[in-house]
Amino acid sequence: MTEQSTNRPVLSNKRDIIILMALLGVFGLWLLWSYVVAPALDEDTELAYAWVYHENTLLEKVALDGEVRVWNLTVPDDPDIEMEISSHADHSISVTASDCPDKVCVHTGKIHMKGQSIACLPNHVIVKIGTEEAPGGLGVDG
Repeated sequence: MTEQSTNRPVLSNKRDIIILMALLGVFGLWLLWSYVVAPALDEDTELAYAWVYHENTLLEKVALDGEVRVWNLTVPDDPDIEMEISSHADHSISVTASDCPDKVCVHTGKIHMKGQSIACLPNHVIVKIGTEEAPGGLGVDG
């Protein structure tokens, strides 16, 4: 007597299809929550500020309000420092030019989130994003 093998498709049972649909539904809800709902709930409406320091001395505090500004940083203690800083329409700030040799500060690009920073070590300049009262934002020491 020969045994016949029954070749059934992988998703042959109704139960398999229901489980697959439930898993896809849970994954879809997770994606919706992660990329749509949670960012909308966490949206911080407080205006961010960029704090520009030279050797722990505050030089400027700039509101990141979407106004496009470009200025040359002037350091009273060291007039040889040549840096150009720009604020952008997307509420970010960047160092666009610097006389330092490695240009890490320029290559850092735009920053916009509270707690982010740009550092130019040769010039001893740091740009921090924070609130109006605190340079590091909430929960970050200035």
